[in-house]
Amino acid sequence: MNKRKLKVVVFLSWILCVAFFCILKFTSDVNSQASKPQTEKKPSDELINKFDQAIHRRFLEQPNFGIRRIGPQPNPHLETFVPASEDEKNSVTGFQEEGWAVGLYLFGRRANEIPVKKNGKTVKKLHVVNKLNAPLPITEKLKSDDLAKSESLLEQVKIAFQVFQTSDNYEFEFNNRAYVAKPVRAMNESCLQCHTDFYITKQVAKKTYKYRPRKVGDTIGVLVYSFEKAK
Repeated sequence: MNKRKLKVVVFLSWILCVAFFCILKFTSDVNSQASKPQTEKKPSDELINKFDQAIHRRFLEQPNFGIRRIGPQPNPHLETFVPASEDEKNSVTGFQEEGWAVGLYLFGRRANEIPVKKNGKTVKKLHVVNKLNAPLPITEKLKSDDLAKSESLLEQVKIAFQVFQTSDNYEFEFNNRAYVAKPVRAMNESCLQCHTDFYITKQVAKKTYKYRPRKVGDTIGVLVYSFEKAK
């Protein structure tokens, strides 16, 4: 074998060795990443949905209105959530056994026509008011002060209202917490006896809306669940 061929063989051997070790390292890195436990940002969908369904039943079965069907607000000294059914108890126990600190928010929105002057004429304009409630701790050892202020989540809730025109789930993150939003819909005609305002069908642009009278199935509120690992 002449020197030129020998150099080619050595060069190709070197290339193969480099490629071989690169493949080994890549495979090792992939296996290492796969073996590391993935950090969970929220509980399982099954546990969240089970609790959400139990909370939704409160809007049909519990007295009072709005957040008072869920928690003892507005009394700040009685901020503890009290499970009202076995499903709620089991869900709260499940959250706590898996090490989750869970909070709950309820947002409402009212839209009414108000008369305004425009070019010397009186016209009707849609007036939107967002209803914010203080967050309610669901799991033990969690205080309302540990949870983000409702105002800080409002922009995401506005998006959720739009998403819920075609979906029943909206998720987002804020300050290292995971949030899952679910719609509270008008479940029957009796809901519309109190919720007599307009339903915003589409947000065309900022502060520009299409709207119509409410119907059964329309979103009348948004429940937001907050999740982080208990400290």
